[in-house]
Amino acid sequence: MMDAHKKDLLLFFALVLLLTAANVFLFATGRLSADWEGIGIMFAAGISISLYSFLYKDNVLFKAVEHLYVGVAAGYVLSVYWYTIFFADLVEPLIFPPPGESPAWYRLAPLALGIILLLRVSRRIGWISRISFAFIMGFYSGIAIPNYIQTMIVQQLQYTVTPLFRHTDTYEFVVQTAFLASVVLYVTLDWLLLSSLKRPWANALALLPAAALLMLGIFGGVSGINQIMVLLGVVCVLVYFFFSVEHKGLVGSGSRIGIYFLMVSFGASFGYTIMARMSLLIERIEFLLHDWLGII
Repeated sequence: MMDAHKKDLLLFFALVLLLTAANVFLFATGRLSADWEGIGIMFAAGISISLYSFLYKDNVLFKAVEHLYVGVAAGYVLSVYWYTIFFADLVEPLIFPPPGESPAWYRLAPLALGIILLLRVSRRIGWISRISFAFIMGFYSGIAIPNYIQTMIVQQLQYTVTPLFRHTDTYEFVVQTAFLASVVLYVTLDWLLLSSLKRPWANALALLPAAALLMLGIFGGVSGINQIMVLLGVVCVLVYFFFSVEHKGLVGSGSRIGIYFLMVSFGASFGYTIMARMSLLIERIEFLLHDWLGII
């Protein structure tokens, strides 16, 4: 029997020959133009297929393309940093200042901090680089902390501090009140009766009125339903993480609702990640079938 190394080597050469034959056919039939654009499409298709060869197993072709990708990405990032940061913020203001303006000598201070940062490679005087690290940590903390508080805390609290019942018409007020009443009724019944039955269908049946009123509010254009859901979710999730008392009765019912909200949140995040990866896959498949092979 053929060992694994020879088998992988044979598959490697077969894939290279297949790609070569496909590109020769595409150039010969005129589907790929014999210019830099056609050559770029050929290399992009080969790199894409080589990267997807990892689905079979880790192989030499995938490792070569992986190293190529890392090298190109590092070179691209370095060129972007040079033109957008180093040259634009340091070289131009010092050596090529605008007409009528003196060189910005104060920009030598961040240059000195950057040079000090490189002293990290020395064991004897590497401690000096801590000065630059202190400036970097303090500067970015001052920028990141207010933004984090604004996006992750203040905006999360916005729906929990907004009045639930604003000046709306009678229909919206009735629907919001009925929705809140159904939630309170479900929690009360679950605490008094449904938990003792130990039948999952009973809890699900008691949740139907709340779900029906929620759909009614959504299709009826009730703006307060989302606000109520956020408030209910925040309170129930906090109850779920409250471990000072045993999760029984009313606390247990609230914690179970909090679990439902957490499951929906994690599921939505996971689904968003999967859809993003699927979008990348669809884009690559469309490139291979349309731009390279010209099938679609």
